[in-house]
Amino acid sequence: MKSLTPTTSGILLYITAVFLMSVMDLTAKALSAELPVLEVVWARYMGQTVVVTLIVLPRIRQVARTNYPGLQFLRSLFVLGATSMFFFGVSQMGLAETTAIMDVNPVLITLGAALFLGEKLGPRRLIGIGAALLGAMIIIRPGSAVFSPFALLPMGAAICYSGFALVTRHVGQGETVWTSLFYTALLGAAVLSVAVVPIWVTPSPKALALMVMIGFIAASGQFLLIRAFTLAEASTVAPSGIAKPARRGGRQHSPLALNQRMRRAARMCPGPFSCTITASGPSSGKGAVRVKSPCPFQTPSRVQFCTILA
Repeated sequence: MKSLTPTTSGILLYITAVFLMSVMDLTAKALSAELPVLEVVWARYMGQTVVVTLIVLPRIRQVARTNYPGLQFLRSLFVLGATSMFFFGVSQMGLAETTAIMDVNPVLITLGAALFLGEKLGPRRLIGIGAALLGAMIIIRPGSAVFSPFALLPMGAAICYSGFALVTRHVGQGETVWTSLFYTALLGAAVLSVAVVPIWVTPSPKALALMVMIGFIAASGQFLLIRAFTLAEASTVAPSGIAKPARRGGRQHSPLALNQRMRRAARMCPGPFSCTITASGPSSGKGAVRVKSPCPFQTPSRVQFCTILA
């Protein structure tokens, strides 16, 4: 069996990393209902720092030696800004709406890679990014609540994440993955360990378990992200991240909200056909919601049934 090319490996690693980050976002959303957002962000950075430090402890001096101290500080600053603004955005907006805005980052990364890293930017790549972004918006379906001042938070997170990705790609040519991973969360852990003291809330056993979980997920996801950007061009890797699972807020999983969501989706199909919409998952309720609606796969000869897994 042929081995994977560096580009293919980078894309697969990036998709896996984004999946892990999606799980981390959902965990952070659950924690933010019980703990201050700043404490949740602290758990993400302190957890990653502890996990990585324990792994590299036997060779900590070698790992801590970097050829780009300034850029490593900038990387850490970027990822701290991205995580903080995203988590605060999730606490103020729906998770789907926050994610929808955050999904502009592949466009920013691709443009930045062309401007600052000299990567090629052809028409096919631009069309692919536009199509992937449009698909993500259709799947996530943000509502009118997106257009609020809080929308600046995920937009700022997208900008910071794009900067993090570009700098990671640049330093990855001369640093080991472990060195970059070690410095990624170091600044955030140091700054937030001081900032979290005045607002600290003692977590319940369940919340404490989720905080530990966030640290492990963050360390694993960041390792894969750094490795992905080391193997492949940033403008090639970043668009594949839109192929992640749709991340949704808690209220959208209630039967009533899901019922309304499916009916809205059914009304979007063009043509006088019956559309059957089913829902999967524990909150989907019994039976399918059947509504009169056009179907996107209409043919003159027969009625088509459109099944949408919500």
